[in-house]
Amino acid sequence: MADQQSEQQSEQQSEQQSEQQSEQQSEQSQPQIRLPPYLQHLQHLQGDELKQAIHKEHVCQAMSFILRQTEYDEETAFKQLCELKDPVKVVSEYLGVKPRSEPDPKSKNQMKYGEIRKFMDFGARQYNIQVERRKQLQEQQQPPN
Repeated sequence: MADQQSEQQSEQQSEQQSEQQSEQQSEQSQPQIRLPPYLQHLQHLQGDELKQAIHKEHVCQAMSFILRQTEYDEETAFKQLCELKDPVKVVSEYLGVKPRSEPDPKSKNQMKYGEIRKFMDFGARQYNIQVERRKQLQEQQQPPN
């Protein structure tokens, strides 16, 4: 009986120790943010410092992209980037590329009638081709006068 009690006590102690260890590990292991390889050098930062460093890194990369693709100086490139918020738009504006204007989306009713119209046009075209062929055959079968 004494052996059973000592076994139970040792099991309880081991359970308590494992719970304490898991609590300590969960306290120590703060959620790790997985950064892409080009940002691994910022791994030691946390919180707002990390956010600011990532933002600064992205701005630097965008600036280098703009400077490579255009003849802007750093000041002009930074102003354009702040204004347009996208390095591709900055380069597109520099090159004179105009954005495409997307057509207005059609309603379901317009799409239905459009399909019906296409189908009817196709049928009419096929009918006209058949009529032309019949005329040509009749002309070929008639003996010349």
